[in-house]
Amino acid sequence: MPGMRTSAHRRRRAARVTHPARHALPLAEILGGLGYRGRGLARARAAALDALGPELPLLLDLPLAEIAAHDPALADAVAAMRAGRVTAEPGYDGVVGRVSVTG
Repeated sequence: MPGMRTSAHRRRRAARVTHPARHALPLAEILGGLGYRGRGLARARAAALDALGPELPLLLDLPLAEIAAHDPALADAVAAMRAGRVTAEPGYDGVVGRVSVTG
């Protein structure tokens, strides 16, 4: 069955052409860990996005020097997140779990 062989071949080839997984916390979670709450958090998030651009490139690709020019504490938190220094506390019995950036 040539069709099956071709299909399997495509799957093997597609598996080789993958990109590494990249993990990121939402910007609001990072800002919340810096002490922002409620409207202050919303304002800080909006200010960061206005100054630095879209959230995903900010969290994953934007040079830390550019983030530090806007907010040094945010740059430190993003650097820690990129390095994988993240702590997760699981939720239980209706209590929401928490994820935070450490160091």
